[in-house]
Order: sequence, then structure tokens, then C-alpha cells
Amino acid sequence: MTTLLQPVYPWLEAAWALLQQYRLTDRLPHALLLQGPAGLGKTALAQALAARLLCRGDAVYACGQCPGCRLFMAGTHPDFLLIGPEESGKVVKVDRVRKLIADLELKPHYGGHRISVIEQADWMNLSAANALLKTLEEPAPGNLIVLVSEQPSRLPPTILSRCHKLSIQPPTHREAADWLRTQRPDCVAEVLLSAADGSPLRALALADTDVVSRRQERFREFSGVLLQREDPLMVAERWLAGSAEECFDWMLSWLADLMPLTLMREHAARRNPDLSAELQRLAGRLNAQVLSGFWDQLLKSRQALTGQVNRQLLLEETLIRWAQLDGADGGRSIAHG
Repeated sequence: MTTLLQPVYPWLEAAWALLQQYRLTDRLPHALLLQGPAGLGKTALAQALAARLLCRGDAVYACGQCPGCRLFMAGTHPDFLLIGPEESGKVVKVDRVRKLIADLELKPHYGGHRISVIEQADWMNLSAANALLKTLEEPAPGNLIVLVSEQPSRLPPTILSRCHKLSIQPPTHREAADWLRTQRPDCVAEVLLSAADGSPLRALALADTDVVSRRQERFREFSGVLLQREDPLMVAERWLAGSAEECFDWMLSWLADLMPLTLMREHAARRNPDLSAELQRLAGRLNAQVLSGFWDQLLKSRQALTGQVNRQLLLEETLIRWAQLDGADGGRSIAHG
């Protein structure tokens, strides 16, 4: 059965069971926020819920046979609306939200539910969020609005307060690796998951790319900058030729392992087990307190990539600061000045 009709990912089963409990006891909220990290299938879960609500059958999942299911699978059901950014990394514009609101003012065509899904809802600009607010405050009967978000903190508090929140929890590393191997038995599951920051769906999408060798090369350069074997400016130039977002995400992942390693040398590298030995060696050269300050800077720099910023300068400044962290004395001097 198509993933549009049922959530096939095992880590969604608990969330699906809760949604079915809401449906069967007539306690579905009028506004639902599905929140959680990227690559977990939150939109697939929202679509499965919509399909079930529009289905005329009485099973746990949409039947796939009734007129409602056929319309849904064809993408032509008039009571299902899906919007999001026009392009990845772009905002959800107010015009798209206003069109959605206008559709929601109409009665459902088939007299049941009308379901609207807003992908990457945290990318709504302020005008779009404000336009949606009135609809959330005064929902029409039968309407369900599902917001899907990776960063709900970016949504205005007025939106958050009017939504019922359902957090989608990622699987454990072992569960994700086991699932990934069922999809691609020949893949290096643990390394792909580390490259995808633990996201099983992103890891699956990376299986046919050069991400494994690319990540290893980026880590070699990252280590080389700290050990004074690589010029941070030249490394920044090479990284700029690819994806700056990818490089910052990997640096954050490596630091997430490095910080506990600077305090507990016997600690295992949880996010990057394949790099554990190399991370252990780097941790011996780093000051935990200073590394924490670098982590804060790294988070701010990663967030800056979502706006208008000089990416080359951002990468250069980040790698220069990283190069200066080698040794406790150097780290302390930077921390104070």
C-alpha cells in the first residue's frame, strides 16, 4: 500500500496509534503541530491521517479502494490541501496561505473533514503566520489544519499556543540502522546515519551518493585545521564549492561527540562511531569550556545560513576560530579575548 495511505515507518507507529485514539474518540484537534527532526516522515504521517479521515472504510488505515481514497491517491481530492515553500530554503509566502484560508471557508465537498497540511510551517513569513492566526482562532467545523515543522521555535508563540503538539521521536541509532539495512542490505548503515545526523530517511536518500567519502574528506580537513596541517582559508574555499549547510551540520555533529569526550575520555562517540578514535585524539587537545563557546558560535553561524550572509566569510571565520582552539592555553586566551 502506498505511503500516502499509511505510515510505513516503524518509528511512527506510536504517533499513529495516538492519532487513531484521537480519531476514534472524536478528540482530534482543529490544529495539529507535528514537530521533530528532519527526515522522519512527518509529512507522510500527516498525509496518512488525511487519507484515513477522507476514507469511507472502517479499518485502521485508509482502504485504498473507496472513491475518497482513489481521489486522494490521484492527488485530486477537493478536501485535501497541501502547501509549503515554493522552493527548498524559501519562505512560505502569504499569498499561498491566503489561498488556503479562502479554500477553508468553503464547506467540505463530501460533507466530512477538510484537511490542510502546511509543510515546513516554520518557514512561513510573518505576514503568512498572521494571516493564518485568525483561522486557527476561529476554525470552521470539520476543518483540520496540520502544521509540519522541524524548528517549531521559529513559529510565533501565538501560532504555537493554538496548536496541539505531537512530537515525532527519532528511532535509536540501532533501530535506524536495522531499518536502513532492510531497505539497502549492501549499505554501510552506521556511516550513512552519521552523515545524515541520525535521520533514517535522509540516510536512505544518501545511499547512492558519494557522501561517505565526502564526509571522511571533510573530517580530515576539519582535523587538519585544528592540527595546523590545513590552511583554514583554503579549506573554507573548498567547502564553499559544495554545501555550506552540510559542512556546518557535520561540524555540529562532530562537536556533539567531542564535548563529552573532553570530560570523559572513556565516553563513546555516539553520533559518529566510525570516527571515534580520531575524535578521541582531538578531544585530548581541547578545552571543554572553550569548546562549549565554539559550539554556541557554530549554532549561530548555522542559523545565519538561512538568511542573507557572506558564506565564504562565515566559513573562514569559523575555521580560523577552530584552528585557534588547539591546546588549553590557546583556548583560554581566545575565550577571554
